[in-house]
Amino acid sequence: MSIAKNTLLPLTIESLSSDGSGVARHEGKAIFIPGTAPGDKIQAKIVKDMGRYAFAIVDEMVQPSPAHIPADCSVYRPCGGCCFRHMDYDTEAQAKQQFVQDAFDRLGGFSQTVLPILS
Repeated sequence: MSIAKNTLLPLTIESLSSDGSGVARHEGKAIFIPGTAPGDKIQAKIVKDMGRYAFAIVDEMVQPSPAHIPADCSVYRPCGGCCFRHMDYDTEAQAKQQFVQDAFDRLGGFSQTVLPILS
């Protein structure tokens, strides 16, 4: 099912993609939303539907999650070099651990347990 551009959807961020974008689902379709953290409740605006997934932006932050914090860099969004500046460190570390676990499981075909990241 295609979602028209500029459609507004209420979404809850479930996880993070490897580029730091939040991932929510609408009727089974993954929607990638930059600048969000797991647990954020947002009003998202669809910017591009790719068939099996879509991209959106935050139209309204309805309720930020406890993991969502103010970014400590005024240019992090336009710069794009730091995709986790709006999340607390524990959430960032958990996400990175999950990225490594996913790489072993899905890409490498290994059944390996990744140990927690040390700070």
